Amino acid sequence: MTISSSMLRFVLASIGLVMIIAIAAPRPAVARGEMNGYDSTKGLAPKDDSLTKERGGKDGVRPDIARSLKDAQDANQQQNWTAARAKLDEADAVSDKAPIEVFYINVTRATTDKGAGDLSGAAKALAAALETGKANPDQALVMMANITNLYIAAKDYPATVLWSQRYAKAGGKDPAVSVLVIQAEYLSGDYAGAAREGQAAIDAAEQAHQKPTEDQLQLVGNCFQKLNNDAGYTSVLEKLVTFYPTPQYWADLIAHVARKPGFPGRLMLDIYRLQHATGALITSNQYTDMVELDLQEGISSEAKAIADEGAAKGLVAKPLQNKATAAAAEDRKKLDRDEKEAAGMKDGNLLISIGYTYIGFADYQKGIAALEQGIAKGGLKHPEEARQELGIAYFQAGQAEKAIATFDSVSGTGPAGDVARLWAMRMKQGI
Repeated sequence: MTISSSMLRFVLASIGLVMIIAIAAPRPAVARGEMNGYDSTKGLAPKDDSLTKERGGKDGVRPDIARSLKDAQDANQQQNWTAARAKLDEADAVSDKAPIEVFYINVTRATTDKGAGDLSGAAKALAAALETGKANPDQALVMMANITNLYIAAKDYPATVLWSQRYAKAGGKDPAVSVLVIQAEYLSGDYAGAAREGQAAIDAAEQAHQKPTEDQLQLVGNCFQKLNNDAGYTSVLEKLVTFYPTPQYWADLIAHVARKPGFPGRLMLDIYRLQHATGALITSNQYTDMVELDLQEGISSEAKAIADEGAAKGLVAKPLQNKATAAAAEDRKKLDRDEKEAAGMKDGNLLISIGYTYIGFADYQKGIAALEQGIAKGGLKHPEEARQELGIAYFQAGQAEKAIATFDSVSGTGPAGDVARLWAMRMKQGI
């Protein structure tokens, strides 16, 4: 006979296993995951008459073994691991044991060993129970997953990899188990192997039109950091933002792009705008820096809008808010004069500045018109960045399709292209 599903659940409950996946992850997130755990310390005392009957065939459990198992179970409940082991040794000493007897002895021993802190011993005992063949394929997968978990908890990384691979070969598909291979290789210092295994798991999930798990992505990102693989790390951050678009992941990705060597200071306003659009603009320093940079660049209308928002949250000081308000009022008076001046200029640089001033005042129609005219007029110092600013204006005006098309039109792999790609990702999420 094989073990019934209810019987195996009872048996595994006695082992008290939890799957723990918690290692350093791409700053500042921490990957944590738990498999369905078993926190009961109840022993093995299934109410099954077959355990108390004489062994009429090879699958019965003889009374003397059943009594020893019951005594071991009672000792486990009292956390008397020494007494439990003595009773298990007594049961194990019986000759000519049937596979079902071996099964129950070993799952009970797994409980005892785990309780005593011998995680490797618990894994070996559970493996011995599995080798009796008394679990059906689905039950065997659960046992393999728990063996894998025990080995990684015991810091036996080669055994972790071996049992995780055995689990996969038997048809196991729980991503929490596959992550253990990556984790084991990572913890053993094989970052290249962990990255390779992890990337394969991510690719397989995407090919199956499924989301890679956060654990997989964070572990692989950690490996790429250890390997100083910036392109790989950036790719993982982008996938985290795509599949799990939290403000924290956005903050990590935006900061990573802004920290790249040679990133120009003139793009920092677009960085702050992207932080604002993704919910990653959250600190007093961020709000204050954005307001001051807006004032420095002459975009007082945006400075006032951000200062008012920050002040309402208690993040911007009143003097700075007053300064932004005064500057915005003065610049509004000069808009007509600036527009006349821009009309007579050979290039569109002033029109770009006028356009964003209007956008800051939430006058999107005039702002977008000025930006479009400035780009069409040409002669711009930074044409790619001007198109990016037009995309941001479309975003702020709620014109998503035009925003995406404009961001996608920003060419190059330089800083402007990097920022535009992030804006396009933000727009395509529709959040």
